[in-house]
Amino acid sequence: MLIPILKSNLKFDISHYNGVLKAHLENEIPVDVSSFLAEMEENAVTPNRVTYQHLIGLYCMEGNIAGATTILEHMKDEDMTINESVFHSLLMGHCLNRDRESVRETLEVMENSGLIPGAETYTVLLTSSAKARDWERVEELLVEANQKEIQLDAGDYFQVIIALCENNMAEQAKPLISKIPKRAGFFQEMRSALPKIVNSGHVDLAFDVFREFKVSDTRDNSNHGVFMGRALAKSSADPAICANHIIEMVSNGFTEVLSVYISECIERGSLDRLKVLGKMAKEKLDSSSIKVDTRGIIRKQLSNDAGKVGEAVRMLTEMGMKVEFGGISREIIQKSINLNTDTPGALVQKIKSDIPQIPMVFIQNNMICSLLERLSSRYFQACTGYMLNSRIDSIYVSFWKNLLARSYLRTNSLEDFISILFVSKTKLKNNPQEIATLYESLLMLDNYQLAEQPNTPVNQIYANVIKEVNKHKIGVPRATANSINEILMDEQVKGLLETAVSDFESDYWTEEMEAKFLEKRKKLNKLAVKNAGYTVPIPESRLYQGYFEIPSDVDEMLKIKEILKKRGTFNPKLADKTILALAESDNLTKCLEEIQDTWKQEPSFGLGPTTLNAIIQCFIRKNELDGALQFFMDHGKEWFFNTLVSIIVAYAKQEKTDKVIELLGLKHDKKLLNEDPMALLPLFLVYQDKGDIQNIKRVFEAVYESRKNRKLQLRGLMVPLINVHLMRDDVSAAVEAFEELVVKYKTLPGKMELMKRLVEDENVELLQRVVDLSISVIGEENSLYDLTMVFLEGGRKAQAKKMLETPGLMYNHKAVTFMMDRFVKNKNIECLEDLVRLSKNVFGCDRDYMYLTWVKAVSNQSERVREIWMEIQEEGHAPSTRLKTDIAKSLKAGGLEIPFVTSDLDLDGERKVVKSKKSKSEPTSPKETPPTEKSSENEGKEQSKVEEAINKKDVSGVVAALKSKSISNKELKSGLKFLLENKHTNEAKECIQYVEYKPNKLRTEIGSLMQLMYEQKGSEEMTKFVEQIPEETRRILNTNKIMRNLQMSDSEGFYKAIQSAGPEDRNVFSLPVNAIEKVFKQDKNVKARLEELAAGGSVPANVVLGRYFCSVQDSDGLARHWSQDSRTDRSIVAKDVVVDINTFEKLRWVCSTLNSNNEVLRVAANKCLATSKDNNIREILEFALSQGLDLGDVNTTTLKKASSWPDFSQKEQVEKILGERSSTQSA
Repeated sequence: MLIPILKSNLKFDISHYNGVLKAHLENEIPVDVSSFLAEMEENAVTPNRVTYQHLIGLYCMEGNIAGATTILEHMKDEDMTINESVFHSLLMGHCLNRDRESVRETLEVMENSGLIPGAETYTVLLTSSAKARDWERVEELLVEANQKEIQLDAGDYFQVIIALCENNMAEQAKPLISKIPKRAGFFQEMRSALPKIVNSGHVDLAFDVFREFKVSDTRDNSNHGVFMGRALAKSSADPAICANHIIEMVSNGFTEVLSVYISECIERGSLDRLKVLGKMAKEKLDSSSIKVDTRGIIRKQLSNDAGKVGEAVRMLTEMGMKVEFGGISREIIQKSINLNTDTPGALVQKIKSDIPQIPMVFIQNNMICSLLERLSSRYFQACTGYMLNSRIDSIYVSFWKNLLARSYLRTNSLEDFISILFVSKTKLKNNPQEIATLYESLLMLDNYQLAEQPNTPVNQIYANVIKEVNKHKIGVPRATANSINEILMDEQVKGLLETAVSDFESDYWTEEMEAKFLEKRKKLNKLAVKNAGYTVPIPESRLYQGYFEIPSDVDEMLKIKEILKKRGTFNPKLADKTILALAESDNLTKCLEEIQDTWKQEPSFGLGPTTLNAIIQCFIRKNELDGALQFFMDHGKEWFFNTLVSIIVAYAKQEKTDKVIELLGLKHDKKLLNEDPMALLPLFLVYQDKGDIQNIKRVFEAVYESRKNRKLQLRGLMVPLINVHLMRDDVSAAVEAFEELVVKYKTLPGKMELMKRLVEDENVELLQRVVDLSISVIGEENSLYDLTMVFLEGGRKAQAKKMLETPGLMYNHKAVTFMMDRFVKNKNIECLEDLVRLSKNVFGCDRDYMYLTWVKAVSNQSERVREIWMEIQEEGHAPSTRLKTDIAKSLKAGGLEIPFVTSDLDLDGERKVVKSKKSKSEPTSPKETPPTEKSSENEGKEQSKVEEAINKKDVSGVVAALKSKSISNKELKSGLKFLLENKHTNEAKECIQYVEYKPNKLRTEIGSLMQLMYEQKGSEEMTKFVEQIPEETRRILNTNKIMRNLQMSDSEGFYKAIQSAGPEDRNVFSLPVNAIEKVFKQDKNVKARLEELAAGGSVPANVVLGRYFCSVQDSDGLARHWSQDSRTDRSIVAKDVVVDINTFEKLRWVCSTLNSNNEVLRVAANKCLATSKDNNIREILEFALSQGLDLGDVNTTTLKKASSWPDFSQKEQVEKILGERSSTQSA
């Protein structure tokens, strides 16, 4: 894990890569050398001599001499120095292979190179032979080293012993122990080596060596050998063997090892080891010799989570160890307390929940101590609040009496002092001894006065406190009063104390009085905290209730989940998002664990298709394809089709074609969303890019076999069957494959790319063959236009011109539009220009459209637009107003002169209509004639009272005129419009309630009034106004709809309306998309809140979100909410959700997204047909019919148009349906 983290934070240079190799070499971890060098090359890092030395070592570590030799030869070719470490690596490799002859030759080469083998060389030979389990050779080398007077030190012997132990030759290692020299440094070498021997499983041998080191009896040896305790805890050795050795060490006075061993076992959760140790310790050790620092052990766990601390306490108590709960709880509180995040009461409950072994009384009293010892106003107030509002089992005043006095003196807060004194006295009223201890806090004021308030006389401090005590009749015990008098000898204080004693001994405090005073102090404390500006954190028990925003950080998600889990609450959205985040961060193990944990908490929980997809992608990134497939088979009901495809593609990349074919025919019970066969294209591209002709055919046949009923949708998948040959530069084979597909499936897959290639190769014969095949499918005209486009894109203008000059060629708007749109999209303006110029003689050519498209494409280049205008003039084309407007706008923006009259054009907005004279039926608009002026048309006519009042801006005059019995509808509308435009709401309402009117004539005005009332006075005032309108009038005015729309215009009203609506309230949730978008822009949280409602089964929420996602063409969103809508009548669902389908592209998209559902197809196709222009109605209809739409479901207008198409294949059926509909209407 470390290497990826390092790479993400710094750029690796050669030193980093060499460090990685060295780490692998020292830890004997193999490396994929090829991949490693490839990565270095990819990052432009050149290997150096050290790199090659380490690589030789890694090869030799595995006994791969051939690989090492290759590297060695490369080093020689590069004139790199061969040093001793290289020879040692080669010796290691030969020893591992038991190749004595090569060892001898290598040693000779070393000596000839001036490198004399010494202790290091022989250590390499000995350890390598030990790893090869060649004991005979080890013995020979030891004798040889001795004969050559080569002295091995303790570290050398330990390396050999470790190698023998790690290769199960501990018996052979035992004789070497006595040979280890006990010189200076022996202990350090032993300390390093013994844990490795323990880890190899030979614990007894390790302790044989440990005992060889003698310690002095004159010093404290309690911490001797603690490293052995850690090693034993980390090892896989038998718990009984480990316990025996620990007890032996403790018996020998090495007592600290016990705490270390227990601490390490707790860290690893090894309860079985501790149980065995606890049992043996009771049997074999004197309890007085058992000294375990339980507080230190638990303190070590404080850096971990509370669960670790609780586990440590549990393990220690089960071992019979004494645990100091008071000190532990104090340390936990001091480490955890933060008034910005937790109230003291919440923290107390959390600690008790996490570590139930700690008695509550310790936690509560240590909380009081911890708050008071901060000696600050905020913490003093928090302590007061905690004691007033918490149910504290027992108060140990001796814990904190001194701190209470100091906190008062430091903060001077009498209110807090009195509150704590009162609540403590109340809880202790049946314990006179503890009450006496409580009042010792008064005596402590004298002790701390000099430190905390040196400038205030002590008698003044006491006087202030006792006055406040007397004010609330809390009282002071006689003994405490006497002690204070002895200290002060102050008459004023003495008099105050007499009153206090009297109050203390009275019967004033009944239970009722105590309860009232307690409530009073609670309110006082709450107000003080608020006035101080402190925020009280929300207790965990009240966090995350109802709707809440889920954070993006996965750790925060897991934290919230644990809080909800403790409350027994399950949030499916949080669970899904958490699992999704873990999968996206490639934390597969944790992701799968989280899934299992979620199912334990909520067995009915189902993962959404987006999250399922993320999990599968995580499997694939980790190259665990079988795991991905198994997960797909075992889990989830609804999956994206793309998810299954990604598994298949991953197998294809591993060249497992048999598995691919098996999966293409896989039988399963999953519902696959968005099952568009084109999603399989990446699969075919894998084989295409490899040039794998045989397997790409096998895969296509498998796909075709499983989808024969949808063969029209497979056309796009046929393209790679041709391109695979082009990848191999076999053009003839590509044409053969194309012809085979054309003949078999009557389609033209990959035709354009194939023709483009043939044009580039100037292969006229094969090009003609492809064109002939194209003509057989789509006719000569379409084929010629396609070839024209290929010639233009290939820069072959002459050939393109020849195509367009073909005798009898008609203008094909669809083909020309396709070409021009493609040229504009690809920024191939030169081709666009050529097409416009070369097509001018094509019969029926829409020149205006073509010039308009050209102008739009270069509108920001005014000089170029001016040249287009010249060409229009040269051609003699009469430009439309729209074309002239676009040309004029471009020239104006570029600061060029406009060469034609623009008086009939509006260069800033709509087109102007210039007329020499107004017609009588066309009155002057208010903008053209000011209200105070009379137009020539109105001269001689007397103005009405309403008009006069409006011209004078006389509001009361307008109202009076509107209330006239003879008021006309026109005047009423005019007057109301004036009042509303000038925000005179009350006057407009008064007029509408007074006069009689035809509701259908005033819909606009009354709607405007309602909106104005809502904006100015709110929903309640508007509702009152509507309720006064007669019911039948309300129905005609549609006031319910207006009210609903206004109330839903703000985000909260919108959400509440959807939340409270039922499936039958379609008038509430079938909203215009622009209204939905407006609310989402106002408040981004609304969409998330609706998602939560939708996931819970709300039909209105699913419809609103479905309509929105359909409008913005979000496939995942639309598919999700289509699936979540539980209504069985899918025709109603389709009608509610499918919106804004007004182009052929949108129709294709929605059908693909919702898997060509019959109801979706019917609704979407008819919407598209109703809003599309005549020029592509046929294309839309034919597509819909190919997807399974029944002609009987097509609207009459479209069928009438279809009946006029002479070559329409289903013309007879269309005429029959029209006839039936006509007769039905007549009847």
